Amino acid sequence: MAIDGQYDYVADHTEQAVGHLISFFRKPRWMAFVRALVTPIQNLEDVIWAMYSSFDLETATGAQLDIVGSWVGEFRNDRDDAAYRTAIRTRILVRGSHGTIDDLLNILETAEPNVQHVLTEYWPATIVLEWTEDLENLTQLDLHQLVKLAKPAGVKYMTVYAPLAESFFWDDVDDAGATDTLSWSTVAAYPTGGGFLSQVWD
Repeated sequence: MAIDGQYDYVADHTEQAVGHLISFFRKPRWMAFVRALVTPIQNLEDVIWAMYSSFDLETATGAQLDIVGSWVGEFRNDRDDAAYRTAIRTRILVRGSHGTIDDLLNILETAEPNVQHVLTEYWPATIVLEWTEDLENLTQLDLHQLVKLAKPAGVKYMTVYAPLAESFFWDDVDDAGATDTLSWSTVAAYPTGGGFLSQVWD
């Protein structure tokens, strides 16, 4: 079985070795001798492969996953294995980021795959991240901090969170002496004359 196209687990070193014997040596005594020589090699590969699989990000669970997370500076904080695995994967991308827009978008899509993000570059050296949906895996501030760590040095970075549901409009009152009042609505009901309540981090 190949892992990431790099390593193959061989479960039958002993039988492969016996199979490479020429016919002259295919006698019970010689075959037993070869098996005795190769069996420790098989045992060593079994142990190494078990360790490799236990600490692979895609297969590790429980305490083993905790160790993998500690290697990249991401700790469990009461998250289940699935959420913790996503956080570790995101942290790895942050640590390996070159600060390109593609790198930042990859981090965002890994951390919050079901949330649409918009990254916009402004002159001279400013990046603004915007989204309008509730996050599923992180707090808004946590996501902001992750991208801030991954962005290029010397580039100003801002995050704007403007939930579509939290729009407002001014309710005009024609009665003399009356003042406008602030009311809540949806974008569809009042597309103009109001705005959105936004949260901004820099």
